This record gives sequence, structure tokens and C-alpha cells, in this order.
Amino acid sequence: MKFQRGKKAVTTAGTPVALDTNRLVSTIIIKAEDGNTGKVFPGDSTVNNSDTEQGLNPGDSLTLAWPHGDVGNLADIYIDAATNGDGVVFWYLGR
Repeated sequence: MKFQRGKKAVTTAGTPVALDTNRLVSTIIIKAEDGNTGKVFPGDSTVNNSDTEQGLNPGDSLTLAWPHGDVGNLADIYIDAATNGDGVVFWYLGR
């Protein structure tokens, strides 16, 4: 496993984007960029920015870990944003 870093921005608020293409990971930390002006919303391909009680404020983070040696795929993790151009940085253990 390699420790790696990525970055993703939402060009058009309301349009979810995948964090990456087919990349298997065991653990990921998703951090809303400090310079964001609104919340970002991690989830699957159906995530949207309309649930104002959910999401990550600028600087907030979320850690996902798959148990028992399972792995997830960055292509299955999406983000949406309340504001055009807001995004996340992420760190992961990947193959």
C-alpha cells in the first residue's frame, strides 16, 4: 500500500464529481479546503448539495476505512459543493 494525496474541485455546484478514476483504497481522509466559501458534500453518485445539515465546512474532515482488508474505489466516492469551484484534498492508502 502507498500513502498518496489528491485534490478535487466541483466546477459546477449541484453536479457531483468522482474523486478519481479506478483506484483501490483501504483508508481515505477527505478534507474540505480551507479556502472554500461553502460546504462540500461527500457521498456516492447521488450526493447533492441540498441537505444543508450535512456536509463539511471549510477545514472539516472525514475519514473512511474499510474493515477486514476490504477496499473501496475512489471512482465510487463523489463530492458536491454548495459553491462553484469549492473542493477537497484527500489522502489515502492505495494500491
